[in-house]
Formats: sequence, structure tokens, C-alpha cells
Amino acid sequence: MLWSVRGNNITQYLKPGYNIVRRFQREETPNDKLDCFMWLGSTNNLDAAKKLCKKHKDAEIIKHKLKNPKSS
Repeated sequence: MLWSVRGNNITQYLKPGYNIVRRFQREETPNDKLDCFMWLGSTNNLDAAKKLCKKHKDAEIIKHKLKNPKSS
């Protein structure tokens, strides 16, 4: 089952750390309030998030409630 969330409401579904999401743009330029997002996964490590992001086409990383950001 696929689902997406519209606008800033995506933060309700994000886990602490680095979240991988796919953005569905409604306009030519990205707009966080109008675009829809599909959550693909999360991790606490930035390097792991970059690897996950490469596996999914058109994915991006959103940081959410990071307490102690670690890059490795």
C-alpha cells in the first residue's frame, strides 16, 4: 500500500533522526506546504541515510528531532 501526506503534516509521521522521503511536487518549484510526501525509511546515521536515498529514485533526506547528530 502506498500513501502520501500533504504539506507540513509529514512531521507527524517522521521518526527522530534522518528520514528518507519522496516529494511529489504540485508546482514547478518545491513548496513544503503544497507538496505531498511519501515516507520511505529512517536512520540515525547520515551516511546510512545517504545510501538509502541513493536506492530510491527522487528521494530526499529530512532531519527531524536530532539530539546528537552523527555523520558516521
